[in-house]
Amino acid sequence: VTVLWGKLVGSTVVTALSVVAYMVGFNYYMGAMMRAQPAQVGEVQIGISLEGYVVLGLSLFLSLMSLLALALLLGAYTQDVRSAQSLLGLLFVPVFIPAFILIYTDVSALPLGLQIVLYLIPFSYPMITAKSIILGEYLVPLLGVLYNVVFMVIALLIASRFFSSERVITARITFRRRK
Repeated sequence: VTVLWGKLVGSTVVTALSVVAYMVGFNYYMGAMMRAQPAQVGEVQIGISLEGYVVLGLSLFLSLMSLLALALLLGAYTQDVRSAQSLLGLLFVPVFIPAFILIYTDVSALPLGLQIVLYLIPFSYPMITAKSIILGEYLVPLLGVLYNVVFMVIALLIASRFFSSERVITARITFRRRK
């Protein structure tokens, strides 16, 4: 369990620094956009309040921590760095596919089945949150923060049970070819 907490503390610091850097860049981007275009379209006020930035930062941080928890769990099953990189490459699929979908469309415009899939993937919430808070909608982002907390806690509980057992020594996924 000490190994798990050591990895988590170091990764949490890096994640927090990444979120701060992202939020500074996002704030600069949004400021430039608001100066270039009107801040109100019809009845809808476009912009992000301080609360919106907090919710977006939380959403991003918790999504990254959920990804970290899964990466720790999957990485524990590998024998070396090369096989860990190969196995963790699988985590890019649930990160990038929803991001590409959400860049070009709104979640509510998608078929119900795809909406459910996107809402079940914890890594899709930063993009959903960014779009929602610009319009002043906070219900879905706050539910996403709650969902990410639950997802992360469950993944960390599984990882802590795994790291506190003898399975951490014996469990392996190998990518060797059979001759």
